[in-house]
Amino acid sequence: MVEIQIGNSFIVPTPPRSRHLYIIIAPIPEKQKEQWLMVNLTTSHKIDPNQDCIISPAPDLPNFIRRCSTIEYREARASRKNTIIEAVNNGEWIEGGMIPEKYIYEIQRVGASSKQLIQKYRNILKNIINDIEEKEKLLKA
Repeated sequence: MVEIQIGNSFIVPTPPRSRHLYIIIAPIPEKQKEQWLMVNLTTSHKIDPNQDCIISPAPDLPNFIRRCSTIEYREARASRKNTIIEAVNNGEWIEGGMIPEKYIYEIQRVGASSKQLIQKYRNILKNIINDIEEKEKLLKA
């Protein structure tokens, strides 16, 4: 049984370029629709460290990540829970493993200000980041 949660990753067919790793980074608050915001991890030759969220291979990341890559925010997608489960169960999508929380936070933080991401999704990420920062302030107090 596929569990859907923040940090899940899936190898998704992306014609015509083969496949990419998509990562669930946030729930999308929609009435009666359990949807998740997913972003694409892609190998990039033009990395801007001031604007891009860069993910490098590391022992705590899925082995699908073999070289320095960036989050392709403009390829973000909203996917329903049932759609994800069905795609995995029929073999269309492959579970890619869990992405640790420290990477998810960075993906969310950069996405919250990325002009490549539509405003609706940026707002969702801004709210998540604000909640995290408020909790951290309370813990330090």
